[in-house]
Amino acid sequence: MEHVDGEPSTWTYFFQHVLQPPWYYFGDGCEIVRDTWTPLEATGFSDLKLKHVEAPLMFLIKPHIIGYAVK
Repeated sequence: MEHVDGEPSTWTYFFQHVLQPPWYYFGDGCEIVRDTWTPLEATGFSDLKLKHVEAPLMFLIKPHIIGYAVK
């Protein structure tokens, strides 16, 4: 489970990108604008199951992916 970048053209996406610099500084290197699913899909796992979900958290870190990968 990982928090990820919001959907483009949404307020969440906009504010994630605007607030990323201070978030990184105050969040000890945490990045809220990663599209983690893209490199996972490109890696070529034999089995990859990912689901995009909205966690019940603050709107900046609501977008999440959850799943598993098999080598």
